[in-house]
Amino acid sequence: MNIEHFVITRFCIRKLFADMAIDRENPRQDPLEADSLAARLRLLGFTASAAILGQTCRDFSWVLLVDRDLGARTRAQLEKRYGGRVRLILHDFDPAEDLLRADWLAKYFKAEPDLLITSYLDDDDLFSRNFVEVLQAACRHSVRGADAPAVRIFGLTQIWLWNLLYSRIRPLGTRSDWRRPGITVPACGFSLMCRYPEVPMSVTGLRHADAQSLVALDCPPAHASVAEFRERLAGCLPEVPGRCWGRPGFEALSDRAGPAVMGNHLWNHQFRRILEEQVNPKRVLGPETFPDHPIEWEAARSFIRESRLPKRALLKLRLGALGRRLPRFG
Repeated sequence: MNIEHFVITRFCIRKLFADMAIDRENPRQDPLEADSLAARLRLLGFTASAAILGQTCRDFSWVLLVDRDLGARTRAQLEKRYGGRVRLILHDFDPAEDLLRADWLAKYFKAEPDLLITSYLDDDDLFSRNFVEVLQAACRHSVRGADAPAVRIFGLTQIWLWNLLYSRIRPLGTRSDWRRPGITVPACGFSLMCRYPEVPMSVTGLRHADAQSLVALDCPPAHASVAEFRERLAGCLPEVPGRCWGRPGFEALSDRAGPAVMGNHLWNHQFRRILEEQVNPKRVLGPETFPDHPIEWEAARSFIRESRLPKRALLKLRLGALGRRLPRFG
């Protein structure tokens, strides 16, 4: 069975930032502004790229979905850092491109696959070092048998926040549990497996928050994007005569691939998130805090220390978060 697996990371795309609910007090709204770009490159260097380069299975391609205005110097820097260590693809984001279809990826196939796997990894997040190995094994297992599904969705349901806020007694920040209502599957590790070419679809057009609704075909769709996914899927499968596919489903991988680690920092598009009350916070000590996740610790230490806010600015942010209980640092 020929498998093509693409891990897709969105990096500094202006259009995507503009479409998000950005905190209007955040001065760092242009992802290609020099300071913002430099910060995102540093974040990428000890989070997502470390997760990519530390995988136990390297049989995949890493797609950096970038802004078409990303400068040649930065592109060359990315190629130099990572191109020789993983199959790296820089793909210019086009707002007119249908990212739910896999057409935009087809030109990067090494050979036409029987199984197409696409996964998300944000540029400030990490999955465990065995994530790709576990996911591909789960995909192979799911397509055995005559009633194997044509589509399956995978995700991590255990989530940790790495709060990258410096204090003297917590120089590497804190780790806390995820508490946002309604989101049980994060973008980190969110994956779509499709039989190809019967179902030429990509995870890039799906909302991770709707992971389970996407395949709960007996229930009303939770969101318009869920309805679109189901409609397109229904349009694909009847084109295969005489084939009865198994029902699509969702499979959680955290019992085998550990938790998703999501970076929570002052360069988020919603940067007040770092000031929210933390759930079960623990001091980050180093590799023992995230034992299964490959992290560039010296780069992390340097980033957290150098990107800290002055105490006066931090106090102003805390006082501005009206009606919220805020964590204590330091």
